Amino acid sequence: MKIMLFITGLGMGGAEKVVCELADKLYESGQEVSIVYFFGEIVRRPENKEINICKVSLNHNLSIFKALNAVIKLVDQIRPDVIHSHMFHANMMARFVKMLRKNIRVICSSHSNYEGGRVRMAMYRLTEKLCDVHTNVSDNAAKALMQAGAVKNKKMMTVYNGIESNKYKFNQNVRADIRKNLGFDDNLQVILTIGRIDTPKDYPTLLKAFKIVREEQKNTILIIVGDGPKRNEIENLAIHLAIEKNVKFLGIRDDIPQLLNACDLFVSASAWEGFGIAILEAMLCQRRIVATKTDGAMELLDSNLVGVGQPEAMSKMILNVLNHQENIMRYPKANSFDWKFILEKWLNLYQGQVK
Repeated sequence: MKIMLFITGLGMGGAEKVVCELADKLYESGQEVSIVYFFGEIVRRPENKEINICKVSLNHNLSIFKALNAVIKLVDQIRPDVIHSHMFHANMMARFVKMLRKNIRVICSSHSNYEGGRVRMAMYRLTEKLCDVHTNVSDNAAKALMQAGAVKNKKMMTVYNGIESNKYKFNQNVRADIRKNLGFDDNLQVILTIGRIDTPKDYPTLLKAFKIVREEQKNTILIIVGDGPKRNEIENLAIHLAIEKNVKFLGIRDDIPQLLNACDLFVSASAWEGFGIAILEAMLCQRRIVATKTDGAMELLDSNLVGVGQPEAMSKMILNVLNHQENIMRYPKANSFDWKFILEKWLNLYQGQVK
């Protein structure tokens, strides 16, 4: 099959990571794969260099017709069997292509329970017929978007995010080495969070919670892995809270499994989260986890969940987990998200549409 993957951008977010890995897996399975993105610069890309990546700029509303014309030229050149789009702008562009090339099957994927306000939900609803299948990354997120009016006459399917589970394992030797390299002594309790530094991840709540934790437990440090438009704001908040010496911003890293091994607790303070790929990575590394009650986290975790935007509750849970749980955890269902299972679902869905 020829498959075109549309995505809003190729930044460092979880959705971008999943799409790049999906492209690699599809290519390895013998499919012809290409990627089209619309905003920003490339931070993430597939490992396989044979996968063609093309940017069609969509920086201003007035450029939509120019962008659509460029996308149509690409579609006519590649002649895909399926366009599989990811996130709002890419989903809308795929539907506009469907208006002009009706024979192409279009699958639109959402990666969250929130993709914008009423206007975006209305746009989804008005163009519903131009989407052959609409999927989401969790049952809860799918239900939330349906309730918000993203679809009226159809039902969203759930296809979970895939992961290279063999890359994420706990290893005591790796833990010792990375902690030594980072200058962490054996008594230091390392709290780790991973994600784009932007509104959905709610870093203000995490920093406020960590300030409370530090007041009760001095041998703790918070490591933030990621970058984004709110980084300066969050760094300034750490200074305002007088915890800047105990919060380290590592930026974008490519050694996530090692950093997970080094930490004593992984925390996700997200305000909303469709799936939570970083949570799954922490599960596979058998780390203790505290997370907010987002749709994805509630499907992945059975305990240590707190309400969104509640720093006091989060700090209390963090302290409880640090002081009363074993360092190594077991999450039996974590391996069920391996790409070998998720890829099969996507291929079956594509083939069902092409028939």
